[in-house]
Amino acid sequence: MAIYSKKMSPAQKKWARNYQTETGFEPMYQEDFDAGKISFERLAQQNIKWFEDWFRERMRAIDLPFELCEELLSEPQGESHG
Repeated sequence: MAIYSKKMSPAQKKWARNYQTETGFEPMYQEDFDAGKISFERLAQQNIKWFEDWFRERMRAIDLPFELCEELLSEPQGESHG
């Protein structure tokens, strides 16, 4: 996995590295960004949406109730259940 975009700014590359570190997935659409087909904002939105969808699918696979899955996704950062 790599951050291989040649056109991302240092701040954008930092976001991409953080996304990869926190999710375990390489940011998608880097080629589209470099080709000018999408903005960085769109790249970030699409990656976040993909990860949220992936997370929901995993939670369904382990029979986590939908309401709890949604609660986990909407929980402010820093709070935890327990």
